[in-house]
Amino acid sequence: MKKVMSILVIIIAFAACKSTKNKDMDKYSTSFEEKEYQLLAIEDRDVEEMDLSLRVNPKLRMINGESGCNNYQFNYSLNEDVLDLGYGLATKMYCEETMEIENSFFGATGKVKHFSETENMLYFLDKDGKVLLKAKGKK
Repeated sequence: MKKVMSILVIIIAFAACKSTKNKDMDKYSTSFEEKEYQLLAIEDRDVEEMDLSLRVNPKLRMINGESGCNNYQFNYSLNEDVLDLGYGLATKMYCEETMEIENSFFGATGKVKHFSETENMLYFLDKDGKVLLKAKGKK
């Protein structure tokens, strides 16, 4: 009877581990919704008052917007739940008051590996699931 109970405990433990792994993977989205967003945060920095935009066009596999002073564009690839923004393109204006924010934005986009999308929110995440960019949908 002890052997049967031991085997049963091992089977339940393996099933629990597998279940937890699947739940973790479900937190990442696998397709974008076409939508326009307002960027709320870059890593831990609140940028809501700057009214920075982010538009997603899944048909063209493009993300673009305004980053404070310059316009930007990423042509992304999405393989299952792994997002690669590739190299971003941006205009080259210099605006002293917003360059620090723009540098933070482009630094964060270089670390993006996943995203999660809810009805009105979009999160870009690093390989460990840490939120790098947070945006809310515009109406």
